[in-house]
Amino acid sequence: EKAASAAQAAIATFKLPKGMKAELFAAEPQIGNPVAIALDEQGRLFAAEEYRFNIGTEENRTRPFLLEDDLQLQTVDDRLAMFKKFEKKFDGGMAWFTKNADRIQLIEDRDGDGRADSSKTFAEFREPLDGLIAGVLPFDGDIYVTCIPNLWRLRDQDGDGKAELKEALHRGEKIELRGFGSFRL
Repeated sequence: EKAASAAQAAIATFKLPKGMKAELFAAEPQIGNPVAIALDEQGRLFAAEEYRFNIGTEENRTRPFLLEDDLQLQTVDDRLAMFKKFEKKFDGGMAWFTKNADRIQLIEDRDGDGRADSSKTFAEFREPLDGLIAGVLPFDGDIYVTCIPNLWRLRDQDGDGKAELKEALHRGEKIELRGFGSFRL
């Protein structure tokens, strides 16, 4: 209620082109910390929500002790080995990396009034190597998600609004780009 009121107040300040209007579709707790949104063929909203920045994901800018090792990494498995090497420097050890989850939220307007009335977690990402969730793209019944180091394909196979299929289509190791050579991620 409070978040919806704050959102309505913000919408009232928008300067829109003539003939356009803005209306609130969803507010917390239905959606929070979105970094990407997309609609599927059924008009359902999928939101990539980021909750792990510096509280489950780590990098050498915020933890300088990682810098030397981080610059030498060749593979994703090397990155996991680095985290394990320094696990005592993280509150809770390796569990620190899995305490919080980024997620894909499925938000729907089931009664057709233009406002979200259903919101549920479609999928979560909380493994030690999962980076920050960055993108979501529904296509032909699948939901494609970028969460470093993987490109994921998700699918709700039983219609319950949660992904039963979670398949890594690509793991960020070596990428070949025709005409551009190859490089490591």
